Amino acid sequence: MSGTDMNYEESFRVGVEGLRTHKLRSLLTMLGIIFGVAAVISMLSIGEGAKEEALQQIAQMGINNIIIQNLETEDAEEGSDRDNRSQGLRLADAQALAETNPLLNGIVPQQLYNLTAQYGSERVNTTVMGTLPDFEQVMSYHPAAGAFFNYVDEMEARRVCVLGAEIKRELFFFAIPSTSK
Repeated sequence: MSGTDMNYEESFRVGVEGLRTHKLRSLLTMLGIIFGVAAVISMLSIGEGAKEEALQQIAQMGINNIIIQNLETEDAEEGSDRDNRSQGLRLADAQALAETNPLLNGIVPQQLYNLTAQYGSERVNTTVMGTLPDFEQVMSYHPAAGAFFNYVDEMEARRVCVLGAEIKRELFFFAIPSTSK
């Protein structure tokens, strides 16, 4: 045997003897290593799960969607170029975009209004969104009950709407709103 083989054998023997004579210290060291590795693995798993959930929520909103939103601007000072500002996009602009850009799969204009919704004697202040039937497909939105409105509803100006869960609860309590067309 060479000298280095003896050093390994002797080191191994000394290590085993140390473990045997200091059992509590050895147990606590092992537990520390086990818990440390478990904590690192748990944190990596939690981080990966949160990442996947975030990606699913983004995909549900439409990972390929571009959302253009109107933001109210503060009044400009007197004498500025306030009159040169854009008046914003209109429904005709959305239709022109759809006709001129073949790469677009769908365009869903939206207009938000703060209104009071009423059913019977119940009144609730809420935000109402005016949009088109393509909203359901473009935004991957699927109502929990009933059906989303369609282009026949729009063409015939039917009095239909899609309620969110909170407004449904506030207006109808436990009653079921009519889902007939």
